Amino acid sequence: MSSFQVLGKLGAGGMADVFLARHSVPGSAPRLVALKRIRASMEERPEVWVQFQREAAISKLLVHPCIVRLEGVGSDAEGPWLALEYIAGTDANRLISACTRTEKPFPLRWALMLCRDAAEGIAWAHALEHDGGVGVVHRDISTDNLLVGYDGRSRVADFGIAHLDGHTRMTRTGEVRGKIAYLAPEIINGASPSMASDVFAFAATVYKTLTGVAAFRGTNDGEIFRALMTTDPAPISGLRPDVPRPVAQWLDRAFSKEPERRPTAASFVELMAPATERERAAFGAWVLELRPPRTPPPEPGMFPGATTVIRAPRSRLPRWGALGLLLAAIAFGVASLRRDPEPVPAVAVEGPKPAALPPVAAPEPAVQTPPGEPPVVPVEKPPVAPKPVRQKVGRSSLDLRVTPYADVFVDGRLLGTTPLKPIELTPGVHQVLLVNEALDVRRATQVTLEPGKRQRLEVDLRKP
Repeated sequence: MSSFQVLGKLGAGGMADVFLARHSVPGSAPRLVALKRIRASMEERPEVWVQFQREAAISKLLVHPCIVRLEGVGSDAEGPWLALEYIAGTDANRLISACTRTEKPFPLRWALMLCRDAAEGIAWAHALEHDGGVGVVHRDISTDNLLVGYDGRSRVADFGIAHLDGHTRMTRTGEVRGKIAYLAPEIINGASPSMASDVFAFAATVYKTLTGVAAFRGTNDGEIFRALMTTDPAPISGLRPDVPRPVAQWLDRAFSKEPERRPTAASFVELMAPATERERAAFGAWVLELRPPRTPPPEPGMFPGATTVIRAPRSRLPRWGALGLLLAAIAFGVASLRRDPEPVPAVAVEGPKPAALPPVAAPEPAVQTPPGEPPVVPVEKPPVAPKPVRQKVGRSSLDLRVTPYADVFVDGRLLGTTPLKPIELTPGVHQVLLVNEALDVRRATQVTLEPGKRQRLEVDLRKP
């Protein structure tokens, strides 16, 4: 018999569903937890079980006030489960959206408090010693995964795709995990996730928290993909002049395209003093006013440490503030952009025609010159050599076979949804990004097309 009483559904990630539940333990008062279970449709996939177990193992190591805590792990008649700390509050992304709707900026001191708490949690995870080395890489830092409690404290949430630095990666080379607008360029190019890539994602999180807009923007994933690879964010001082100069300078370095030039998360913590209890109380009250709970609490005292408490959600999906914490990976959608494929035709380049040889004139007779002067000897002009003929460049094409399907971006341009006819491209190197919203998978790869040849690329997005 399960020790959990499910009160409602909080959300769903790529492999699991998350519920608000009352956890009853003999000898202890019941408490609310965020209960995570593998979705029924995913139970037959062994890689999902491995990832679930890996998440539990990593989460056990993460014990810090600025990281959402693992309350317990186990299995019952309904399968394995993770019980996560439930935080009454909301996430940073919803706070930013609420500020945008009211046309008021996020108060600077509280925005910096939020980011400092997050940096403290990330820095602690990066410094954690484990049996394989040092460091836990989050891999999915974003405003959705920063939870802000009514107690005025912020916590890093959702280590669902995290890995221990120094251990074997779960995902294959080229697979992109995380939200596209927060990904470091080297990750898109197939590099292994690292603490430096976490810092890049955190910088994008700080930028959006302070300005209300994303550091890298576009109307679709392809445009964001191209911006990440080729541009730098607009200077934050131009969007928000009150941002302290040391913070602006830290962001400039954190957005470096070269991972080794980025600062650490710990260096961000050092930029400002920690929050006082009075500041936290004021911040929590502001969060409560801006994003209040939708309903009264189910019973008193279920949310220790919180300014207020929240009732369990109704059966339909509500606007729960903790949703960002619990989604294992929020799928970023491009389904609305799907349209008929628009293959890019290769341009056949013809070389110039060889120049015709000019006729060579017959030598003229020697010119008679007066005595005493040397005769003028006529000089024959050498024949003009023909210009080299450039070889005609053949047409190249990419034949994509994707299982089950994907939205296809080539060099940042959305070409359609598979199945597609072979895509005609110019010979050379091209960046390909495959996105499957339903599976919450993005996979990037680089292909080199030879003139006049068709290259076939087979990808199964169901396999890790």
